[in-house]
Amino acid sequence: MGNHLKLREVRKTQGLTVAELARRTGLHPTTLFDLEAGRRFPYPKYRERLSEALGVEAEVLFESADGAPPCEATQEPGAQNGC
Repeated sequence: MGNHLKLREVRKTQGLTVAELARRTGLHPTTLFDLEAGRRFPYPKYRERLSEALGVEAEVLFESADGAPPCEATQEPGAQNGC
């Protein structure tokens, strides 16, 4: 994906393990590991669950190092915009 996801940073800052965040969100721990590593698409339903569980806006959790949202979040379905 190429985007630096801040999810891991926020989770650790709040003192949460992946297992605890999984329990709070209903997401599988493997899904969380993949999201933190940028290997999985941050679908809106995942973004919403994580945002609520961590008390942080989804845009903060899934922004690139330069503050831009992930490429997939701005790409129109089926578009080939160079992301």
